[in-house]
Amino acid sequence: MGGTWEHVGNPALPLPVAELRAVLDACAPVDKAVLFAEVQSMLDRAGRGELEFVRGTGRDRAGDVDLMETTGCVLELRLTTRTGAPDGKRHVRFYFVEPARRENLLLGLKVASKSPGRIGLGEQTGHAVEARSRAEAWEITASEI
Repeated sequence: MGGTWEHVGNPALPLPVAELRAVLDACAPVDKAVLFAEVQSMLDRAGRGELEFVRGTGRDRAGDVDLMETTGCVLELRLTTRTGAPDGKRHVRFYFVEPARRENLLLGLKVASKSPGRIGLGEQTGHAVEARSRAEAWEITASEI
């Protein structure tokens, strides 16, 4: 893994950037600064190929990137920061792919927050499916260029 980042959507304000802004707006000021720094660090580390895939199960799970099995191709950056939100604490996830036909490209697809624990699994699946749809739309558009 590793490469240059590109994000889906309008280049002036890509979809993941707009979604990250919305998540940041829901944070307390200190959480906002920590989350922004964590996202920057993770994207930089991903670009350098320094992230590790998740391994283990349950409490023994460790790593930065996980394959979303419901999609077969979407990867998830597991950010540790929990944002404060009106409905309680939420985990932030950054979804992306490594397109097979574009070597050394990391394609940012979606940023979203989910409820912690089992209750958030449905949200997470929905986010991953939406990210895959964005990747498929990007593939179609990119192949027409």
